[in-house]
Amino acid sequence: MDGKCIPGIRMAKSGWWYLKDAWEELERIATEREVQKFSLRSGRQLSKWSTHLVGLVGEAVVAAQSGLDLNARLLMAGDDGHDFSVDGNSVNVKTSCYVGDPHLKVMVREKKLCDYYILVEAEMVCRRARVAGHATADMIKNAKVRSYGHGMVFSIPASGLVEGLPPCMKRKVK
Repeated sequence: MDGKCIPGIRMAKSGWWYLKDAWEELERIATEREVQKFSLRSGRQLSKWSTHLVGLVGEAVVAAQSGLDLNARLLMAGDDGHDFSVDGNSVNVKTSCYVGDPHLKVMVREKKLCDYYILVEAEMVCRRARVAGHATADMIKNAKVRSYGHGMVFSIPASGLVEGLPPCMKRKVK
């Protein structure tokens, strides 16, 4: 799937996106990514879920909420550090499985910061996720630096984020 929305993702009035009907397709794409990148050991396993599936869940929710297409192509060289490019703005989606108290975490050693970072809170067992908020590159640069045991990261709790998606990602009417 290249530049398409994944069918079966629906939003509830609560703001959570339900992924149950799209789960099989999300797992298929995540498995393809894992097989392709197995030898690279590039993902940091911080939960019992596949890092590719967790990330894809976040990207799919952002795509559905913004009306933009999800890029599900296999990219051996990666995605240049961003998941979406909108009107010249680079946007990276970070997904947390810590429901109730997610933090946006960006590695301090990142070579180049994106213009925007979006935090998605994912409740994987229930097959649902929601956008917790977003931060600008300046917010990231000024964030508290912490270690969660996997390297130094800029960390912003969901309560410190700007609500919703970045302004460049306002839903496009098709």
